[in-house]
Amino acid sequence: MDESQRIAEVYGDRERILPAGYYALSRPANLYRTQRRERATLSLLARWGLDDLAGLRICEVGCGAGAELLRLASWGARPENLSGVDLLADRIAGAQALLPAATLEVKDARSTSFADGSFDLVMQLTLFSSVLDPEIRLAIAHEMRRILKPGGKILWYDMRVVRPDRPLVALRRAEIARLFPDCHLDLHAETLNPVIGRMTARTSWMFSDMLSYIPGARSHYLGMIVPQARAGSGNQARLER
Repeated sequence: MDESQRIAEVYGDRERILPAGYYALSRPANLYRTQRRERATLSLLARWGLDDLAGLRICEVGCGAGAELLRLASWGARPENLSGVDLLADRIAGAQALLPAATLEVKDARSTSFADGSFDLVMQLTLFSSVLDPEIRLAIAHEMRRILKPGGKILWYDMRVVRPDRPLVALRRAEIARLFPDCHLDLHAETLNPVIGRMTARTSWMFSDMLSYIPGARSHYLGMIVPQARAGSGNQARLER
């Protein structure tokens, strides 16, 4: 079984095993985690001069059913400027129903059909942590670089710690630097570990916020990756352990 088939099976099994509505925003922990990430992402985009999304061409690698692309549209991105790829045809069908004007395709993220330098912003959210093969992770990173315009940026959100019983890999800063050599990395630990958040968010968002200020309690990295020669002056790399 190759890695693409394995990933497709893992996601299929997950949908069968998890209870209905497991990721629904009606669950306090999910709503808390999503809203905190939204605030952090909007702040990151503004810091890098990307707070006006209307004129940007944006691609999400591993776009799933389109929830993140739809969120970008709600922030001002034009649906016709949005693109995405995913391995699973049913997820792309769901994304296309949400965003009929977007360009979406069922593809392996290592080889999309987009032309070189097509996008101002290329993004991925928890895709790389699902890929166990380090060389396939590197091939996906190369493809993201290929479709990025000169002066473009990569939005990164992925796990820096994982549960040992899950078929996932933790993406620490050394691995991210390997995937994107010669790039400026503006990475920040973000997101209260879901194991903790599922317990605390049900009773107190304030307490969850307090715990979120402890770097060791944050499970993901959120950040911007910019090819070194294109990094804007005045932006210093910040890497939180």
